[in-house]
Amino acid sequence: MSKNKSIGAQLQKNMDSDEAYSFYKYFEPWDVEERDSDIYKIAEKDGVNLFHEDYIRTGNVGKHPFQSGYLLSTKKKRGTIGPTQGGKSMPALIEIGCMCSGEFPIALQYDKGVDSGVARLITTLNISRWGRFSTETGMKIDHDTKAPRDGTWNCGNIVGIGKYPKEKVIPKEIFDRKVERVIWIGTTRRAMLESWWPRLTEEGRRMFPEKFIDKTKGNNGTSQSDGKQFVHLVNGITLSLISYESGFKKFESITAWACYFDEESADERCQTAAMSHCWYFAQQMTPYNGLTYTKDYFFPKEYDPDRDIFHATAYDSPYITDDEIKSWRKDFPDHEINARIWGEHTAESNKPYYNAAKLRSWTRQMDVDEQGFLAIFMPSEDFYGVKRVKGGTLPGLMDIEAKLEVVDEERANNDIGHNIAFRIYEDLRLDAAYFIVSDAANGADLPEDAGDYQSALVFRRVDGSDPVLTAEIETTLTPDLYAIPIIGLACRYYNNALLAAEAPSRGAANGMFFSEMREYPYWFVRSVQKASTNKYLTQQGFDTNVGTRKNFFDEIEKIFNKYTKDELPPIPSKTIFIMAAQCTKVIKNGTIRPDHPRNKPNDMLVCYGIGLWINKIFPEQIRCRTKKKDVLAKAPRDSIISLLTAKRAAENIIDPHFPSNIGARR
Repeated sequence: MSKNKSIGAQLQKNMDSDEAYSFYKYFEPWDVEERDSDIYKIAEKDGVNLFHEDYIRTGNVGKHPFQSGYLLSTKKKRGTIGPTQGGKSMPALIEIGCMCSGEFPIALQYDKGVDSGVARLITTLNISRWGRFSTETGMKIDHDTKAPRDGTWNCGNIVGIGKYPKEKVIPKEIFDRKVERVIWIGTTRRAMLESWWPRLTEEGRRMFPEKFIDKTKGNNGTSQSDGKQFVHLVNGITLSLISYESGFKKFESITAWACYFDEESADERCQTAAMSHCWYFAQQMTPYNGLTYTKDYFFPKEYDPDRDIFHATAYDSPYITDDEIKSWRKDFPDHEINARIWGEHTAESNKPYYNAAKLRSWTRQMDVDEQGFLAIFMPSEDFYGVKRVKGGTLPGLMDIEAKLEVVDEERANNDIGHNIAFRIYEDLRLDAAYFIVSDAANGADLPEDAGDYQSALVFRRVDGSDPVLTAEIETTLTPDLYAIPIIGLACRYYNNALLAAEAPSRGAANGMFFSEMREYPYWFVRSVQKASTNKYLTQQGFDTNVGTRKNFFDEIEKIFNKYTKDELPPIPSKTIFIMAAQCTKVIKNGTIRPDHPRNKPNDMLVCYGIGLWINKIFPEQIRCRTKKKDVLAKAPRDSIISLLTAKRAAENIIDPHFPSNIGARR
């Protein structure tokens, strides 16, 4: 008997007493094999490109690693993204056992391709996955899951996939890192109680080896405190289950050895906190929530040498049968197919408000290149307020000029980290009529404390046509610092643009913005009927309410309907397409209305819809208000600055900064 077979026989003898331990030891990771051409045809019909740049850049095309790649990777950041019930979270459970015990599944004890000599368990899954082999000749027979188990065949032997990296096992003493002997699992509270806790601790449902739990601690090896569930593992290691709902600060108390995020946290701060407070971070998910912040984690725009990403589809998984996939395709709504079957960031939990296939196609087309360039608006001199204060020594906003300065990504933020730059999509036209739609929010003194964003879009009016989106900004500044220094200067630069912001009665943020900008002479105005007198009054600012909100979204749909999925609309902002993809239909009082999940912003999309609506209903308010001195102050620019030219220009300019008294409160 060979050495491998001798060791294998002994291992097999010791495994039959604990079912969960047997599952752990017999576990064999699966990887993505070469796909049949029919799969690519089905993907194409679903609007899925399995040779998309995202997959090429992360090594997820053709035959590629999935579960084994995840387990063997030593990168500090990893991610597995795939279909429903496809086996994404299983490697995390296995790895926790490896890290705490230093004892590995058989397949992870041998080099790739080496026969361990340990026979696989005879199960329906193994018959379907590996087939039946003759015990006499070793030859493969078939994949008949209903064949009688008469002892004349088995499912072959476990084959090595590579040795588990011992550097990922938690050492008995940690001298060189400020890292605790703790492992975190982050997930939703429901998944924690209904899935993870039973798989770790409950008899009959447990898939984690009992021998890896230290039952001398806590209540038979478990405990709970401060919203966390604990499992005490061998070698003095603590496994903490933390729900996303308990807040991001729960991931900041210590630095853990490893953290596993199961599915997506609604609050991005949970993920950023965990990533900065653990030695190894990994996430596994099906993108049920659509195009969220996790898209950039799994598919960053540039190759990240410290990150490994593994993608698979339902058609790749041995855990999912063809019949199950056919059933899913009948049962799942169309807008969930891409997430649940293909593992793509495209689906929404509710029915999309707009054509999902078009938005997927347009977003992919915009992946090719970053649109526009970054710039800030600078005053020609120090000023105070919107208009010169009587007896004051400084001019007001309306007395000075605003000039554009091209900046790079680093210069786009102020010293604290707030974005102060617009993304510019076309050059200023001195004879054009512009209007700016602004959505005020609370912002925050520190960017990381902001729960929402100030947003604004700059439009150029075109007679008899749709307005042209010229520039955009999204920032976490507070309303007082956002008003005059950002929007006020932009209004001046764009030929004294019409300012369309919400009325001051619509929340504290709008009230603060209005108090700063109320003296600006070119506000969007509307007529409002006073209930007590039935007379009409003119008020500054637009009103977003149940009656008007749907109009904004429907104007956007009219734009989308003008183009096929292969014709990219003249909307240079990728953000608008992403927010449109997240917009869903809800029925309230028998009426279909647009809605957004609470954890996803829609401010840019709303601004775009308002811009289309104002252009259509109130075109007479949008005029070119360029004065002679404005023309002389601004250098003429004949053509749109290309991104390349803008970057070169950014390298040669002086660091821009705001004078301390810009926008000072009066």
